[in-house]
Amino acid sequence: MCLCLEVELGAVQAAAVAPAAAGITVVLTPSPFLRVSQELLQLVDVLVVNEHQRADLVGRDLVEAGDEPDWDRVGRTSPAGPRSMSW
Repeated sequence: MCLCLEVELGAVQAAAVAPAAAGITVVLTPSPFLRVSQELLQLVDVLVVNEHQRADLVGRDLVEAGDEPDWDRVGRTSPAGPRSMSW
């Protein structure tokens, strides 16, 4: 299931619930960029962002300093967000 933020955030989260519960891969492109809830991120398997969205999501200072988390490792060890991020 591929989702983006062209519609109301609540609708995006509602659309992700059934596929996530059924084990279907949920892909989210946060475009146009908005901060999303932890609840929505928990339903997402793959987060696809461009460089600007990535910096907005994790913090521009962290990206520029190279101090952002290893997203693949975070996703594999934590149920609190997407399993991976692609940019």
